[in-house]
Amino acid sequence: MVSIRDIAKQSGYSISTVSRYINKSGYVSQEAAETISAIIKELDYSPSQIARDLSAGHTRKIGVVVPHVRHTYFTELIKGLLDAALESHYQLLFLPSDYSIEAEKAYLEQLRSNAFDALIFTSRAIDIQTIASYRKYGSIVCLEETDLPELISISVDRKPGYQALFKWIQKHNPQKVALLFSRNSPISPTFRETLSVFEEIFKGVEYVTFGGLMRYEDAGWIFEKLCMQKGLDCIVSNSDDLAVGLLEFYKKAGIEPPLIVSQTSQLSGKLLNIPSIDNYSYQLGTLAFKAAIAKNPQSICLPSKFLIKRK
Repeated sequence: MVSIRDIAKQSGYSISTVSRYINKSGYVSQEAAETISAIIKELDYSPSQIARDLSAGHTRKIGVVVPHVRHTYFTELIKGLLDAALESHYQLLFLPSDYSIEAEKAYLEQLRSNAFDALIFTSRAIDIQTIASYRKYGSIVCLEETDLPELISISVDRKPGYQALFKWIQKHNPQKVALLFSRNSPISPTFRETLSVFEEIFKGVEYVTFGGLMRYEDAGWIFEKLCMQKGLDCIVSNSDDLAVGLLEFYKKAGIEPPLIVSQTSQLSGKLLNIPSIDNYSYQLGTLAFKAAIAKNPQSICLPSKFLIKRK
């Protein structure tokens, strides 16, 4: 690997002169510039980007921890991040985690070693206190509400959307409700918030929960499980695509479907006028990026919105 030292030796100029020429950081005579330029071309030298980043004190790279892209929440979020990044001089590095604590810790260590200027957690498995302990190494944005002052919180208040959705469902007097999730566990903020509002509004109403659901393709296997639930008269899907898939399976089976609603709005649900919730995933992405590169970022919380008339 060719180094500045090699160029200096072959050109006959000092390392400092070569460095000034490469970094455009000081005076270099025309003769020296021409000689050094010729040697650089001859040796096919390319400056180390890492060295340049260290010299500049920043990388202009933003790390984005993403568990997966199987759910529309993350795909819309990424669209927002990409569109915001296109208007800047920053690069996005997408870091897949699949909710692995070890992977998330490794990405925090990369922030510590200056691999990027800031880190955005779109979702996480690692505890929030561990994340906060890395704040001194760079800006950290979490897409969830947190009261830790060292972290930037860009989030959606899901409660208004849930309250409006569940009050609308309540008018249909359901006796048994199925709640569908990506992560069927209290570790998920979505799971916790959904159940909190549901139990607040539907006192004494029976419900069941299912996890591992993210997209249209999951409709087949969950349809079979839902059909085994006696008395089920309402399904709260976690995406419009999944809700559409379920409606198709009920139709193919010749079974009258229960009331089906969703909590993540998509075009598919709009076309079929499925009641849903807009959690502003795209907007979260743009706001998260802007917060990551801002000098004095502020935490932001957007209110979710229940969509009943979608056509």
